[in-house]
Amino acid sequence: MELIGKKLAVTAAVLMAVGQLIGTGLKQYQDGQYEEAAKTFTTVITRYEDNPYTDDAYYWRARSLRRLYAIAERYEEQLPGRVLFIFRESKGNRNERDV
Repeated sequence: MELIGKKLAVTAAVLMAVGQLIGTGLKQYQDGQYEEAAKTFTTVITRYEDNPYTDDAYYWRARSLRRLYAIAERYEEQLPGRVLFIFRESKGNRNERDV
């Protein structure tokens, strides 16, 4: 019986930690801190992969990364070939314009 109680306590602690991280990530997103939000949601995905909030973390990470990309697109007009290079490099999609 003690083992079941310990497992439930660990599960509750994990769910609380995940809930706090999701809350932090959402606040970062709302504050326009998209890079930090993406990192926070990535932590939820990688550290706590089997939890009820994993799908939410994937969704909000994707939205955060999309916002970052949209910002980079705007700056691309001012700094051609410099800003979007980071995104293309990370995807392995380099082309001659980026070099």
